[in-house]
Amino acid sequence: MINLLLNNILMLLYKKDYYKYLSAGSNIYNVQQGILLNILNKNKLCKYGIEHNFANISSREEYSLSVPLSEYDDYLPYIEEMKNGSKNILTSDDILLFELTSGTSGGKKFIPYTKGLKDEFLKGIKVWIYSLYNKYPKVKKGKSYWSITPLIDNIEYTKGGIPVGFEEDSSYFGIIEKHIIDKLFAVKNSIKKEKSIDNFYLKTTVDLLNCKNLTLISVWSPTFLLELIGYIEQNSDRLMQFINKKRRTKIYNYIKNKEYNNIWPNLEVISCWLDGISSRYKNNIQNLFPDTYIEAKGVLSTEAFISLPFGDIEGSRISYLSHFYEFLNIDDNKIYYADNLLENNKYEVIVTTSGGLYRYRTNDIIEVVCKKQNQVVIRFVGRKGIFSDITGEKLSIDFVENIFKDIIHQSSFFMAAPLNDRYVIYIKDYALNKIDADRLLRQNFHFDYARKLGQLKETEVYILTGNPEKEYNEYHVKKGIRLGDIKLKVLSLEENWYNIFTGYFL
Repeated sequence: MINLLLNNILMLLYKKDYYKYLSAGSNIYNVQQGILLNILNKNKLCKYGIEHNFANISSREEYSLSVPLSEYDDYLPYIEEMKNGSKNILTSDDILLFELTSGTSGGKKFIPYTKGLKDEFLKGIKVWIYSLYNKYPKVKKGKSYWSITPLIDNIEYTKGGIPVGFEEDSSYFGIIEKHIIDKLFAVKNSIKKEKSIDNFYLKTTVDLLNCKNLTLISVWSPTFLLELIGYIEQNSDRLMQFINKKRRTKIYNYIKNKEYNNIWPNLEVISCWLDGISSRYKNNIQNLFPDTYIEAKGVLSTEAFISLPFGDIEGSRISYLSHFYEFLNIDDNKIYYADNLLENNKYEVIVTTSGGLYRYRTNDIIEVVCKKQNQVVIRFVGRKGIFSDITGEKLSIDFVENIFKDIIHQSSFFMAAPLNDRYVIYIKDYALNKIDADRLLRQNFHFDYARKLGQLKETEVYILTGNPEKEYNEYHVKKGIRLGDIKLKVLSLEENWYNIFTGYFL
């Protein structure tokens, strides 16, 4: 009863934002321009704002003429100043922390986080939660599990004393909501202080198994949820000593029989990424939880909250109240806005946020599925501009996904990566030989040419014998990337995976 009461309080707190979002659909132009001008006015006296004449910009058209499109490298000198303690550089707001995320080539990106940016994320989260509770009211009767990332290492600080770390999902909520959310969480938030990955998994799974009334699981990568289930299965005997005695025998038998729907019989919704390569794991999760709705998350990144799932439509809706958006049409290379997007067209998403990113190219490619009830429905297509290039072959994610499509779906894990003067296919549960792997990659003209010249050596195959998803995630967590920002890739630009994955070269 207490869970229902607390969740209903959340709905009351978010009701106004939900209906404001609905009404925004009929007035997207004014809503979006208002957000843009508010960001510019608030930051007109910071260094970047002065350099780009924010004070004299009064429309989105003037904005596009005064401020160039940008990428992360364009912000490096400003970020270095901020890391050294300088203020009023990219924003007038103080920097709360730098959140780490992966760069295209495997390096780290330091994304500045301000109170304004957190508020923008919360505007999207509020609408999503209200919509979810509307569609699945039984979720309100129980507890939730939201992804938590272990700190592993101590929090680092820049020379200027700014913390470098990550915001937990619960940190995006306001003060009142956070008190409520903490009482609704099935897993204690203090678990993020764990330094040991094994202790982190142990305490997480114990809390989950002891939760009788789990109704919502919200994680990012579906592989993380599958890792939790795998940990439960591999450590069931050890876990039982921490389980409520009255439920111990039943839970043990449910685990042995893979009857997870009986451990959490009230689990209504599992929310996770289902785009790109993550889509392959939906069936795995659905088989474990046959009566649970698997909801695809919207398009989100460390830098921006772009869209949210809404109701029973395929795809997601643009989070109009969060940031200012522009969309670069892939076909005609022209800029479009949220109010004039064309159906069945593909766009690169460009954002302006209160975190100090202006006309920032996210490299996320979306397609407009349809326009419904004055709202634009989009779906994530992939990432732009990620190429592996040893000798000029420029292998792209799209190319690798396409030529290995059947193999990717039949194997339980697949990833290609460069290694010195060749490529390696890391694969599990599929009998791929080196000749076939090389033949498929040679469908790329420049790859084939480099092979003929001897610039690229024959492709290697690395047979995975361990738990590659877990090893992949743990590797990134140790680098300082939060679990919520880790996505599996079919093409990595890093070379050291043979030292990370358990297995052997064929």
